[in-house]
Amino acid sequence: MKAALFKEKNSPLRVEEVAKPIPVKGQVLVKLHAAALNHRDLWIQNEQAIPSASGIILGSDGSGIIDSVGEAVDEIKYFPLLRSMMPLPEWKQAASLGRSF
Repeated sequence: MKAALFKEKNSPLRVEEVAKPIPVKGQVLVKLHAAALNHRDLWIQNEQAIPSASGIILGSDGSGIIDSVGEAVDEIKYFPLLRSMMPLPEWKQAASLGRSF
């Protein structure tokens, strides 16, 4: 899959092929049809250290369809089509750990 990667400060994002993630317990993998950058992404670019050479995947907002689900996910709770995804309240903590929602 392709992803917009933040690899170093003061440099443009790089769109690169990355491995498709496998959802773990309690996670849902969404195949995006559209994605956007927002202020969270700017905050990451301006304030975060990059945790690894592979970079941080940016793109906090998007829409798409559910691709797969991890263990213990109640699929009935999720619409087949996700119209909007918003970052969870823990997004600052996740960004500092190198994870992306």
